[in-house]
Amino acid sequence: MGRINHFAVLLAVLLQQVLGFAWYHFLFGPAWLAGLGMTPEQMQGRSWRFAVSMGCGLVSAYGLAWLLEATGRRGLAQGLVMGLFTGIAFAGSAVLLHYAFIPAAWPAAWIDTGVTIAAAALTGAVLGLWPKRSR
Repeated sequence: MGRINHFAVLLAVLLQQVLGFAWYHFLFGPAWLAGLGMTPEQMQGRSWRFAVSMGCGLVSAYGLAWLLEATGRRGLAQGLVMGLFTGIAFAGSAVLLHYAFIPAAWPAAWIDTGVTIAAAALTGAVLGLWPKRSR
C-alpha cells in the first residue's frame, strides 16, 4: 500500500458516489425501480446503504490501485482500460450472475451492470492519472 495514492482512491470513491447518484436519479431511476418491482416510497429510509456503497467503493478502488501498481500501469488510457477490464470481467459479470436468479429483473440487471462497469472505468482513469509520486 506504500505506492498507492490514497487521495486518488478517496477521490475515485467520491466520484463513484456522484456517478451513482446521477445514474439512478437522473438517467435510469424509474426504469431501475420498475425492473425491481419497487416504488420510490419503498426505497425511503435506506440511507445506511450509502455507507455500504462507500465501503465497497473503497475496497474496489484500493484493489484496482493495487492492480495498477502491480502491473506498472500509468496514465489515463491504461487506467481506463484496466478499469473497464476489471469492471466487465469481475464486477459486471458478478452482478449479472446474481441477477440471473431473480425472475423478471433484467432491466434492473443491465442498469446495475452498466453503473458497475462505468464506476470501475472512472476509478481506473482517476488512479491512472494520479499515481503516487516517487520520493
